[in-house]
Amino acid sequence: ERCSFSSTTYAGLLLFAWARWNLMRDNYGCLNGARGSMLINHKDAHDNLFIRNRFDSSAPSIREGGWRYHFGVSTYGHVGRRNHIVGNIMNDVQSFRCKYMFQQTILEGNVMVGAASTVPCSYPNQQPKDVFEGPDDRIIFRTNVLLKGFATASQPQPESGAGGNWLDDYKCFVNNFVPGEMTVEDARFADPAWLDYRLQADSPLKGSGLGGYDIGGYGQPRGRIFYVAPDGDDANPGTSERQPFGTLAKATADLQPGDTLYVMAGKWLKPLVVSNSGTAEAPITVRAHAGFWAFGACEPVVRISGDGVVVEGFTMYGREGDAITVTGDLATIRECMMAGLDGAGIRATGAAGLSVERCTITGTAVGVALGHGSVAATVRDCVFADNRDGAVIVSDDSAAGFLASNNCYWGEGLDAERIATETGSTIGDPGPLDGDTAVSWDSPAATLAMYGRPAGAQPATSREPGIADIEVATLADDAAVITWRTPVDDTTGTVLYRVKGTEDWQRQEDRALGTVHGAGLLGLTPGTEYEYLISASGRRGGSDQSDVLTFTTADQPHQPATYHVEVLTFTTADQPHQPATYHVEVDGDDSADGLTEATAWATVRRACAAVLPGDEVLLGEGSYHHAIAPLCSGAEGRRITFRRAGQGRAIIDGLNVVAPLVELPARHY
Repeated sequence: ERCSFSSTTYAGLLLFAWARWNLMRDNYGCLNGARGSMLINHKDAHDNLFIRNRFDSSAPSIREGGWRYHFGVSTYGHVGRRNHIVGNIMNDVQSFRCKYMFQQTILEGNVMVGAASTVPCSYPNQQPKDVFEGPDDRIIFRTNVLLKGFATASQPQPESGAGGNWLDDYKCFVNNFVPGEMTVEDARFADPAWLDYRLQADSPLKGSGLGGYDIGGYGQPRGRIFYVAPDGDDANPGTSERQPFGTLAKATADLQPGDTLYVMAGKWLKPLVVSNSGTAEAPITVRAHAGFWAFGACEPVVRISGDGVVVEGFTMYGREGDAITVTGDLATIRECMMAGLDGAGIRATGAAGLSVERCTITGTAVGVALGHGSVAATVRDCVFADNRDGAVIVSDDSAAGFLASNNCYWGEGLDAERIATETGSTIGDPGPLDGDTAVSWDSPAATLAMYGRPAGAQPATSREPGIADIEVATLADDAAVITWRTPVDDTTGTVLYRVKGTEDWQRQEDRALGTVHGAGLLGLTPGTEYEYLISASGRRGGSDQSDVLTFTTADQPHQPATYHVEVLTFTTADQPHQPATYHVEVDGDDSADGLTEATAWATVRRACAAVLPGDEVLLGEGSYHHAIAPLCSGAEGRRITFRRAGQGRAIIDGLNVVAPLVELPARHY
């Protein structure tokens, strides 16, 4: 419960042999490896419950390895019975996949943003007809939101598809929502931008399902939903976008634990005051409708006096006084942007347990001010820039339990000594913070937050890996070999090709991560002109695509050839190796000799390729992004040594994707 699974090589959580009667509830997964966030993989793994978990994208990343099987939840092999999946959000391009022997299982009330499917099992005697014993073994798909539909490979569906109500010998679909004639907008979900797929009061899906039940996720929703808009009317019920309240006072007057209020875009002249209280388990949530990226559209001053209140996605700028004041306990301020204020971005007075997460606060007098016993506050994954009197000010009587981490600070008068005590925080210019653009990929804030995400309220751009030296290395009548490089970053690669003038592309993939790539194209037509392009996906999320190029196959059959590779030689030294000291500096040059500070190398990778027994590598102050992984071992009495130079901090920073950071397979001394 309430655990996170991230940055693994194989899978976030694996239920394997004899895994029975386990509860997986309110967990989070992202950026996991070949098999995604949660995997069930054994016929003796049965009677397990997955409920209210959220799985964000696991691709692309270095751990994905070019695979297409990184699902939010998936099964592999012959899986046991009754592994129920209820009320989860699978926000990945690959949401769910199971083999057909996933028996007596219920999938209910889930939101699957990406691809979802059942696939046949290739094991002998493990086809559905071999393992299903009767109607009770069916898989039941009930009241799910399936935004990309649901594929049932090798087993046909009726014309209504996964959005219809039907069953066959192995599965049953009932009251699921699949976009089609009715779009997501027409369905009137609460707010898809926040992945809130509860139904508005006037949604056409309400009560329209089989048995009078709702169609789609959250068949039994927790908490009420309200809306308020500047052009609304307090005489409205406030339970849909089409009938919102007209004033913030009316909208907040009767909020109860578990309720969500969506504040629509517009100019708000009066403050948003939340005096009612939620609880830690069922907070009152107030959100800017449609997410953060309506910059400047939703900017009331916020006053929180109730306990257990969450405020998300607002922007406030150019105002007198403080943007958000908090006097209630257990408040959370998340993904808000505050700029150009003559007061504080957030001011807490006697407010215990305040949490400030992923906010950007710039050009204010104070970023966050904690006073009068505002103890046990948390400030993490934020950006503070040019706050005139201080970024985070904590009074003596608010210091107890204060935690801060993974924040980016910039501007004059920063308390560098205090910032140095924060885990993962840094001082550096985050770049433009105007709210209209994403943070640049090379900003110090770009990968600073938890799970390698950007600190602050803005997303980050991805670095384009670049595609160079594209060449048709070999060309015959029915085959071609294409080679290329991605010099900026390790990537996977794909060649898309087709006969020139036709519509459908064929594809050949190079799934291995690297900077040198090749792909063979077979079954081509002799004497035909083809067009092709290269697509690359970087391990840190960037992507790139080449221009469309052409080649023409030979019109005569390929004549087999014999190729000769020149044999090269080297001669070992006749004297013992004299241990050397090499230098690495962040502003070095890998083409230098590395023997002095003035001729230092730039990367740890260059040093790892050079060191021999007895050698020493001195790393200057700064961050380096390659693992310590020497190609040779040391020897007894002649160790290979890596150490920092001087008293500065030499950091091996994997940028949240490189692992391990020290790799010594069969390396000794």
